[in-house]
Amino acid sequence: MNRIKVICAAAVIAALLGLCPRQIREAAAGEGSPTNVIIAAGPNNKNARPLAKVLDLLKESFAAACRKGFADPARWLAAGDLALANRNYSCAISCFGVATVMFPENPDAKKGLAVALVAAGRHTEAVPVYESILKLSPGDRTTLFNLSVAQSRLGCVEDSRQTLLKLVAEHPDFVEARYNLATLCQSQGRLAEARDEWKEVTRLAPHLAHPYAALGEVLMDLGDDTGAADAFATFAHKSPNDFAAQYNAAITAARADRLGQAAAACNAALKLNPQSSAANKLLAEILYAAWRASFDPQVLEDAIAAAGQAVHLDSDDPDAQVLLERLCRLRKHDARR
Repeated sequence: MNRIKVICAAAVIAALLGLCPRQIREAAAGEGSPTNVIIAAGPNNKNARPLAKVLDLLKESFAAACRKGFADPARWLAAGDLALANRNYSCAISCFGVATVMFPENPDAKKGLAVALVAAGRHTEAVPVYESILKLSPGDRTTLFNLSVAQSRLGCVEDSRQTLLKLVAEHPDFVEARYNLATLCQSQGRLAEARDEWKEVTRLAPHLAHPYAALGEVLMDLGDDTGAADAFATFAHKSPNDFAAQYNAAITAARADRLGQAAAACNAALKLNPQSSAANKLLAEILYAAWRASFDPQVLEDAIAAAGQAVHLDSDDPDAQVLLERLCRLRKHDARR
């Protein structure tokens, strides 16, 4: 009888809120089932029965409905899946909630309920559901991952990190988990841990471009200019049409005193966006450094041209103006020699 009451309550609430479209109703139960009885009492039905009468009908039809498959969890799971597909999250929560109460040992019912709660933005309620799933299926990697996401969205960053640490310890090749762990560690300022996790991500998924950029940022913060230059160079190679990738590769190569590599990356950035005053100024700075190492007059002329273009594009940039004036003075001094 308790089961009947719970089923009645959950299903009546869903129906009275108008949450079960026809196809979901049909997936949940056959003709004459309690679900169909409830729909008859919906708020848009002119012939709606009083709630008390609906409950009586539910109780009377429960035994017959069970024989027709109403007690089959697959029906409720199918109904919940249809509701999710239609973004009817309230209905999905109702369907999976009924399945969870009727079949408490069925992990799929709880997984569906947790997914529906997260989709509806109800992360606070999703967390204990995920935790209950882990009691039925300890170490389930999908559940652990989804739990960490829900924790993170609630602002429980440290809880999320601990969940991800457990996850990668049990499933070391789970790329998505390492990606999220690296992101969390980086946001918390745990730079050494973030560096190690980003390296693992690049090892496990070398085809992905962004992790190399994230790794480069962490290495820059750690003072590893050479490592950062390598990471950003790989990022630029994998993203040849990305201006920011080329520009950052130029910056990090220059910091690592790889001036030829820096100039090449900066020129690649300027091919993508020749109107960038910042890239022109950067190229001028790189060529200035290269001139000081070689005293090649052509390199100095190229630096002056880049600085002049930077000033032309942004006349309000005092740094570009100062750089141009310095380079022009050097050219005059060189001409006197």
